[in-house]
Amino acid sequence: MSAPDQMDGELRWPVFTDTGPLYSAQSPSSVLAPVIRDLASLRGHGIPQVVLDAWAERIDELNDLQVATINQGRLLAGANVLVTAPTSSGKTMIGELAAVRAARLGGRSVFLLPTRALVNEQYARFSRTYGPAGLQTIRATGETADDVPALLQGQFDLAVLTYEKFAGLALGNPHLLKLVSVVVIDEVQTIVDPGRGAYLEFLLTVLKARRPEGVAPQVVALSAVLGDLGGLDSWLDANVIARTERPIPLLEGVLGPDGIYRHLDADREEASEQLIRPTGWTQRNQDLIIPLVRKLVGEGQQVIIFRSTRGLTRGCARYLAQSLGLPEAKAALESLAGADPSAVLADLRQCLAGGVAFHISDLARDEKIAIEDQFRAPDSGIRVLVCTTTLAQGVNLPAETVIMVELDHPTGPTQTAPYSVAEYKNIAGRAGRLGLTDGGRAVLIAGGGIDGDRRWHDYVLGKPEDLRSQLLNPEQDTATLLLRVVAVASRREGTTGLNEADVIAYLSNSFAAHQQRLAGAPDPFPAATVSAVLRDLVDAGLLSSDLSGIELTELGTYVSQSGLRVSSAVRVARALRAVHPAALNRVTIIAAAQLTDEVTSARPPVNGKGWQREQATYIGELQRHGLAGPVLAALPGRERKTAAERAKRAVACMWWMAGVPIGRIEQQLMVHLPSKDAAGAARASADRTQSVVGTVIDIARCLHPDAQLDDLARVLSVQLEFGIPPELVPLAQRAGAVLDRTDYLRLAARSLTDPAVILDAADDVLLPCLNGNTSKLKSLRQAARAARDGEDSTDFADLLPASTD
Repeated sequence: MSAPDQMDGELRWPVFTDTGPLYSAQSPSSVLAPVIRDLASLRGHGIPQVVLDAWAERIDELNDLQVATINQGRLLAGANVLVTAPTSSGKTMIGELAAVRAARLGGRSVFLLPTRALVNEQYARFSRTYGPAGLQTIRATGETADDVPALLQGQFDLAVLTYEKFAGLALGNPHLLKLVSVVVIDEVQTIVDPGRGAYLEFLLTVLKARRPEGVAPQVVALSAVLGDLGGLDSWLDANVIARTERPIPLLEGVLGPDGIYRHLDADREEASEQLIRPTGWTQRNQDLIIPLVRKLVGEGQQVIIFRSTRGLTRGCARYLAQSLGLPEAKAALESLAGADPSAVLADLRQCLAGGVAFHISDLARDEKIAIEDQFRAPDSGIRVLVCTTTLAQGVNLPAETVIMVELDHPTGPTQTAPYSVAEYKNIAGRAGRLGLTDGGRAVLIAGGGIDGDRRWHDYVLGKPEDLRSQLLNPEQDTATLLLRVVAVASRREGTTGLNEADVIAYLSNSFAAHQQRLAGAPDPFPAATVSAVLRDLVDAGLLSSDLSGIELTELGTYVSQSGLRVSSAVRVARALRAVHPAALNRVTIIAAAQLTDEVTSARPPVNGKGWQREQATYIGELQRHGLAGPVLAALPGRERKTAAERAKRAVACMWWMAGVPIGRIEQQLMVHLPSKDAAGAARASADRTQSVVGTVIDIARCLHPDAQLDDLARVLSVQLEFGIPPELVPLAQRAGAVLDRTDYLRLAARSLTDPAVILDAADDVLLPCLNGNTSKLKSLRQAARAARDGEDSTDFADLLPASTD
């Protein structure tokens, strides 16, 4: 740059004609050429060569969707984008592009996903891909392996979290949003989900509400194909890149008893094919499924079959294993050696002996990982995988053909809800994964006649539903929403109290309010409704209200930052308030957690006719361990089996934390139901309880500030996650899921729980506890050393497989 000229005694700076590196990095769209498919074209957009080399190991070039998002969507110029495209279109890569650009500029990026499984899968991949490039990846899901301190201190380049975990942390730590340059929301179509959509919308509202304060992270929203956006793009102030074509062809259609596969070909034209011989009139799905799968597997294909329930899934896998005559999946069977015995595992092994596997929530985390890894393996012995729809939420498994049978999913013990077209399309899109198979085929099994025509017209030819905010649903939980709004709005305003107008103004930033304005409809949050709900929150002790305005109470602060509904928190607080502080032991806390709505998805079987006997058995077990009377009195609910179900979940957790083998837990839970198994229910009870137990302890602290709860807070969550006795907690806090439950319990059986003892033990003493795994031995010694020296948790990301819910 030249020196300034002097004119009439004043400085006159020359016009700058050359752009410098900082301006180029900050405003690439102004100075850089559009990218092309060649990865090398990204160099001029600030993507370092070491990252380009890492990407080149998994993709040959950018695809049209990615190029369009960069050039038309101005992704690398920092613009918000909303990308909708079919499954396996390379959407995740779009988020990675934005994150790497931000890291080069000194920024940080957060990837938000709907499930722990997806978080752990992406964390493992990001660590492998970007670690060598010097980028730090961390995660947080509510598990022991969480990197929350690093997240809150900004010690990361990429952070991967569940929606709920990020929202809770952002509410309790408002500075977190100021640390973030890019927020990538994967599976943003979840915003229309009746169960989780409201939470995601609240999170996005929080992000939008920060903009007046000058904090405007780039939002990268990634979604499966959507119907009418309903203003989501204008609400997010995002450039829309929408594609319906798939990078690899998909045949999509219906198969009925006539054996004819009526389908749309790769050009979306109707076609027909005699896929199997006619079966005649049949009322059994298996009469179609068995010959269809036999034909496909005979052609060398791998097949995934989706069923609506765990029972149907296991039954389908059993009859396929018995009927197809496939060789055993030897490697998969070997990978399960040493696993914790249970009825569901025994069933899985029988299926694997016939080349078939199933994948359901009843399996342990390590068992599901083993099945996923073996299904992906070259020349896999698992030719058929039968699963519930949880596998459709993003686990990357290759299959040439996907078969769907039921088109509804359970919503309660006896209730079901039909798939939306969007849900169906997402599952169908799992056939033919990019980079893993050359094409795909989705087959809907139909009963013929009217049923086949309905499935063809409603689903194969159907269009994804238009977007509608779940906050407009009259059954939405307004109390929980308003409590969280008060929590975030009070921090934004920087005042000691809010009034109702402030709360309504904050809600005006929501997608619901935006949709209503676009439609010229009334405000979805009228003042009278807001006022009534706020009064209820004051009555519940979650808010206080006086002349200075509305404020969170201490209890309200804990609840607002948790994942609990207000109704759950009130129920727990009512029971714990009457408990003497000395009675706040582990069984009382665990039983109080069963009062929440959030754990009810874990439903251990209860004898419908003999529920009184079940109730007496398991409540008696809780009383034997010292359950406090007020919590015992709160266990009954509106349904006659509620107390038995809650007590059974609590007892399952207690046995799980004591290190009782899962097979024995299963037997004890089924003493009144000998024909069923309960390994999955026991694990699910522990998992759901682990997700809420921290908040239950916080509520107890708030109500009884003199109670001694530090030890419980330190160990209960870890015990519930791993199913181990308390003496193993220091080791598990460092080793985490690198060791599985059977490893920990074998160590305990040999009195190898003290870190110093483990470090002194010889390899031939430790290896049998680890099933001979030398990699685990190295990790065990590293974790024991960290535990002995009081160091923070050690990162074993390179040794961890992706986990699955």
